[in-house]
Amino acid sequence: MNKIANVRSVAAPTVEELVARTRELKPLLSKNGPLGESNRRVVEESIEAVRKAGLFKVCTPKRYGGWEMNTRAMLDVSSAVAEADGGTAWVVNLNNVCCWLTSLFPVKAQDEIFGVDPDVRISGVLNPTAAVKKVDGGYRVSLRQQQHRGGERSSLGDSKHLQGVDRGRRAGGSPGIAEDAGRADQEVADR
Repeated sequence: MNKIANVRSVAAPTVEELVARTRELKPLLSKNGPLGESNRRVVEESIEAVRKAGLFKVCTPKRYGGWEMNTRAMLDVSSAVAEADGGTAWVVNLNNVCCWLTSLFPVKAQDEIFGVDPDVRISGVLNPTAAVKKVDGGYRVSLRQQQHRGGERSSLGDSKHLQGVDRGRRAGGSPGIAEDAGRADQEVADR
């Protein structure tokens, strides 16, 4: 009888194993670091390598195939990445912080974010200034924020369209769930 492996059934690595995987990537990350610095974005080859090593899953909940580790683990992994390339370490750490923050959302919101793609990458910044306008089915949030390194490598866009805030309360859905507006709705003003 054939058994199909499920990403959620894979045993979580230890912090030491993740750090060892990271150190194995050092030649690649060190080689790509200067190019990432000059382009002001981490090279895709580095992003793919840290994804394959499981470094973006440090704070993703276990029920979605992540490692659900603590802050110390996140910092140990990011520090090991930084030994090779600071820019890549920034992106790995930012993703893991945002995955942790997302793990605090209601389960329905987590399902919509983590459940669709077990390798989801989340990037964000805290920016309390925004204009909010009520639209059919929810609210439109418009904001201008500083570009941050890692946003271009996120699976989700930074600009969110809040769908179903009112409708969700009436229809039994989770109120206040942020839904990706899509990159087409975003404009990046590069410096």
